[in-house]
Amino acid sequence: MSEPVFARPAQPRRAPVAAVPEQQGEVTPYAAPSEYDLNIYRGDTYSWQFNLWQDAAKTIPYDLTNTNVKAEIRDRPGGATVIALAPTVGSPLANSIVLTLSAALSGTVPVGGGVWDLQLTKTTTSWVTTVVWGKVLVTDDVTDSTG
Repeated sequence: MSEPVFARPAQPRRAPVAAVPEQQGEVTPYAAPSEYDLNIYRGDTYSWQFNLWQDAAKTIPYDLTNTNVKAEIRDRPGGATVIALAPTVGSPLANSIVLTLSAALSGTVPVGGGVWDLQLTKTTTSWVTTVVWGKVLVTDDVTDSTG
């Protein structure tokens, strides 16, 4: 079975009223996880969608059955966990993973940022695959900020 790896998502989109940025990407098999940096404006809500595929042509959806999904932001590799991103698996597509960062939790990410990754574990085989990783770049907010 080919192991999926992330291919760069689209730029964030902001909904006209809800102002919820969303990023989408496609996953195809490569030897190593792809790099994607998260650009976070403190205090905003974010959602990133990743679609996983078993083939480079993106014709065979990756089966997420019996798969645990985990994504974390840390201050550095091996460092303290800054925040766990909330995954939703299998929606809107069966091969989709949507990661969400609430406004309250994005406000706790240090301005200095850190690193993050998205990891899959097949529960039937204990096979672990990191599909995407990157830096976390944080801009401090102005509205509702405190001195």
